Amino acid sequence: MTPGVRAVIAYVASRLISRAESSFIFDFSARGHRSMGGTVSETSVNVYDFSESCQLTGQMSNGCFQLFHHGERVHVSIEILGESFSGYDHLTGRHFSGVVNGPKVSINDEGDLRCYAYWCESPQWTRLSGQETGPAEDGVDSKVPEAENPLFES
Repeated sequence: MTPGVRAVIAYVASRLISRAESSFIFDFSARGHRSMGGTVSETSVNVYDFSESCQLTGQMSNGCFQLFHHGERVHVSIEILGESFSGYDHLTGRHFSGVVNGPKVSINDEGDLRCYAYWCESPQWTRLSGQETGPAEDGVDSKVPEAENPLFES
């Protein structure tokens, strides 16, 4: 998957699994915030990525979301399985999978055999002013295996 498609998929997976509203996602591989918004429900997705000026839309069909990234003109399928998700990028012909744990999202992309880390910011997860900085704000290298990545400590 391309970085833009992967980030918006992480955002949608986080919204579907955690059910938390969110307007930003932090992409650790790009070391930056991406502004996103829109509606995500059990039956449809209509999200706008303000950072890329493009939309991701789609519907639930037979237990799987069939999505279309309008900016890169690519179809992506994603299935939610409890706290995890899996999917298929029709452009690259590769599968991906991931896990959502609170605000933390990880995606294993078979396209480049790497794991990517995201932090989906929402009022529920954002730290209050005056609180200490946590590991998600210190920066984590997405190339580090998940077991060694402080973002994914239990």
